[in-house]
Amino acid sequence: MTSKKVITREEWEKKLNDVKIRKEDMNKLVMNFLVMEGYVEAAEKFRTESGTEHTEHKYPIIFPSSTAEVDRIDS
Repeated sequence: MTSKKVITREEWEKKLNDVKIRKEDMNKLVMNFLVMEGYVEAAEKFRTESGTEHTEHKYPIIFPSSTAEVDRIDS
């Protein structure tokens, strides 16, 4: 049995601030969310404004195991 790690809010925020995400990748994530959740009009407007096209992904996005191992964040 593995023990779960508990980190402070400050540690979590530092980890998040250390991650650099390209604008193009963030736009793709937003577009994927809008399409998958059925916000068709919002997705179309976002496509027009950002130039981001929806692409079907063959495989789901996998997050790094370092964040997946965190059980909870203490505030």
